[in-house]
Amino acid sequence: MAQLLEDRTGIKARTPMPTHDVTNATSIKQVTAESVSFSDGAAGTTQRLKLTYDGVMSLYGERIGQDGDSSLSFTTGTVLTTEVPWRFKNTEGKDTETDRLATMASGDFMVDYENGYILGKNAISTSTSTDTVSYKVRLQATNVITGDITVDSEFPTAAALGDATANPTTTSVASMSMGYNGTTWDRVRVTTTGKILNSSEYAEDTVFADASYVTLAGQEIDDPTALATMTEGDVGNVKGDLSGRTIVTLGTLSAGENLTDNLVQVAMKPVATATNTYSKDVSTALEASSISKASAGNLYRAFGVIDASAATDIYYIQFLDSATLTADGAVSHLITPIPVNHTTGTDSSFDTGHFDAGIAATAGIVIVASTTMVLKAIAGSVLFATVLYK
Repeated sequence: MAQLLEDRTGIKARTPMPTHDVTNATSIKQVTAESVSFSDGAAGTTQRLKLTYDGVMSLYGERIGQDGDSSLSFTTGTVLTTEVPWRFKNTEGKDTETDRLATMASGDFMVDYENGYILGKNAISTSTSTDTVSYKVRLQATNVITGDITVDSEFPTAAALGDATANPTTTSVASMSMGYNGTTWDRVRVTTTGKILNSSEYAEDTVFADASYVTLAGQEIDDPTALATMTEGDVGNVKGDLSGRTIVTLGTLSAGENLTDNLVQVAMKPVATATNTYSKDVSTALEASSISKASAGNLYRAFGVIDASAATDIYYIQFLDSATLTADGAVSHLITPIPVNHTTGTDSSFDTGHFDAGIAATAGIVIVASTTMVLKAIAGSVLFATVLYK
């Protein structure tokens, strides 16, 4: 015969109460001043607040919180003022928010510590009201690994080195061994700023500071004639000789290094363009002077003659640092005047020689035939000359 309860219902097996394990944790987190916003309304308005974290702990964090032993507190506490127990309405299985709210007065609030939920009623009228709440929770550690880490080095077919189409989400990569010193496996080494040190990192001194690490570039000892077989786009190594010197091929304009005499062999190849040759000022008739360049530049060479028709005298070929032909007298010389001892009836030549680096003129270059050396005393039209400049 079946057993019946007083209300004539049968006895059934009880359903176990659900549990939520929040104590299997490794650390306590103190939540400070978490902002909460209240619903607008008059006193008695229902408030439903969901905290960021579940599992609100007791005052000291040793267990889940409960009525009378809670780490939860409002900073201001003028909207929800009085905590009341999280009530069950009756024994008939009714356990709704409506049932709980019916038991609350204005200002009361209940806390579901397990789920981090607050239910209550306003003590005062609220309009865009906020408060902050503090509480403790215990957080479970995730993804914590202790001890050695073993990496599986089995990968699908590896992408070719330098493959521009390789994608880490769709293309597999080759596995790589790191830290093997020939006998045992070693750790991956990094600097204090997170730089990974590998076999190409070398310390310039005995102090292992970040700034002292440089990447070494290796050289292949090879016959330099092998370079002749390479074409554009080929992958090659830096070439060096047995003395550790780098072999360089600079192209058709430079033949390379003369290692015997420690010189760079240069093959001159004049190009008939203004950027590669000198500009020139050449007399078109006998003249006393010429403005070769009316702006700053460099004098490289000048040569010419005092015409045979000139009177017998010592003439001085002057080069002035000027953009114009200045008056006779004191002038700014670019170089020391060149004396030409002339006899009537014979052309008398002169040549400055070549200035490899050029003589810099800050204002300009003017050539003058003068009958005096230091001061300018312009002669007649006796000069025929060529001036090379840039």
